[in-house]
Amino acid sequence: MPEVQYIKNVTVARWFHPASFPGDPFMSKQLTGMPDHNPDECIIRAINWNGKPDDNQMYLIWCNLTNDIIGSFCGGNIAPHFPQTRIWLTGPVPNHLEFKIGMLGRKPDGSDTLLYNPIDGSISITLEFVKYKRTRDHA
Repeated sequence: MPEVQYIKNVTVARWFHPASFPGDPFMSKQLTGMPDHNPDECIIRAINWNGKPDDNQMYLIWCNLTNDIIGSFCGGNIAPHFPQTRIWLTGPVPNHLEFKIGMLGRKPDGSDTLLYNPIDGSISITLEFVKYKRTRDHA
C-alpha cells in the first residue's frame, strides 16, 4: 500500500427551506489549506441529512468534482450515512467544489435527468482528499 503524503478533510453543509431558498438546491465550498490541488483520490466519508419525517423521496447528489452523481440519500430524518466511496482522480481538483441536490426525473425524450425542486432540511457532506507519496517504482 502506498504511503500517504497528505490528507485533507472537507465538510460542506447547508440548510434548505423552500421559503428561504426556493428552487435552489445548491451548495459550494472553496478549498483552502490543501498543499496542492492534485490529490490522488477523494473518499466520501459521510452524508448527513435531516429533513421532514414524512419525506420518502430519494435524492441524488451531483458534484463538479466528477461532473456526475457522487451519492444519494433518502428523505426524512436519517442516521448518518458513511458510504466510504473512493473516487480516483486523474486531474487537478477544482478550487471551488459545487454540489446540487436533485430528484431523478424523466425528460420528454425518455432520458433521465435531475430535477432541482425546492427541498426542506439540512445536509452535510464530508470528503477526504488523499495524496500518496511517489516512489521510483510507483511514479
